[in-house]
Amino acid sequence: MHRTVKPLTQFAFSVSTRVINHGPAGELRASQGVYHWIPRKQEEGQFFSQSWRRAEGLCHFSGRLQHQPREEMSKLGADNNGIARNAEYVGLANMYFLQALVPQGEQAAWHLHAEDRGTGADVGSVLFAQLSWQPVQLGTGESHDYRGLSYFGPKHASHLAAVTPDLKDALDLGTCAIIARGLLKLLHALQSLVTNWGVAIMLLTLIVRTALFPLLARSMKSMAAMQKVKPELDAINEKFADDSNARGLATMELYRRHGVNPVAGCLPQLAQLPVWWALYTTLQTSVEIYHQPFALWIHDLSAPDPFFILPLVLGAVMVVQQKLMPPASPDPMQAKIMFWFLPIFLTAISLFLPAGLALYMLVNRVLAIIQQRI
Repeated sequence: MHRTVKPLTQFAFSVSTRVINHGPAGELRASQGVYHWIPRKQEEGQFFSQSWRRAEGLCHFSGRLQHQPREEMSKLGADNNGIARNAEYVGLANMYFLQALVPQGEQAAWHLHAEDRGTGADVGSVLFAQLSWQPVQLGTGESHDYRGLSYFGPKHASHLAAVTPDLKDALDLGTCAIIARGLLKLLHALQSLVTNWGVAIMLLTLIVRTALFPLLARSMKSMAAMQKVKPELDAINEKFADDSNARGLATMELYRRHGVNPVAGCLPQLAQLPVWWALYTTLQTSVEIYHQPFALWIHDLSAPDPFFILPLVLGAVMVVQQKLMPPASPDPMQAKIMFWFLPIFLTAISLFLPAGLALYMLVNRVLAIIQQRI
């Protein structure tokens, strides 16, 4: 057997293998695999935050990427060749890094498998990803060639695309991936200007907030109009408490007279959701912020704030924002519960989120207060 390895990019290389039969005629079976060991304690996240080290299997076939969690991989038998489907690539990945095998020329079947190893505190899993080629009959002196590409590196869009376009799918940007890719490019452009990923995150949040301000303004104007007609609406509900038809007609007349559309406050908010979700996903999965410092005590934007300062400031800012908003419920007790629920909830979540995400949430809230005042 003769194997040739040639570097393609910083994290990828091509592998060519020639097998020569120097013995009697027989059947040749060939496969190539990658392996990953992950201790169980490194897979455990905290609260709403999942550990970036948690690994999974990936297989791209028929133009689509299939994710295989470790739990599902452990159910597959070691001899099960992944339903023998032809694969564009197969690999193992966590949130930030990928190791993948890409067959070239001859088609190959994929296989994913996981086995638990160790006991007690040392328990973990070995994950396997493998390409298997169809058996070949080789006569004496005959040879057969296998070619493929291998990638071992970060899930960085440009690095992945340099190997093969399909490999970009390994960068999971969620259901709003189209928006997230644009935001990721903008984040890169901002970082190239300011040379600090934390500052780039702040600027990106500012740009998105500014772009969405017309929708926010329309929503808040509608909410203000609804608050203005609320006394009359309460009077209608009390007057026609036993007549739903009359109550509905009187309510519609009230809205018409004041030019109020009750749905107008919700639609702009819903229109913003895909953008904010895409921005959140972008910052959560971007390897670009891995081990990147910001300023002062923040030495790693991909790790939680070590002193919980950002989450606590976020909670205080949320309290200020809640005070500037009209009560969420006419009932004093319900209004008090709603007043404290969101600040406490977001503070608790951000305690264990990457500092880059907590920074985004804090800047977003501060800008929201400014826009609310405007």
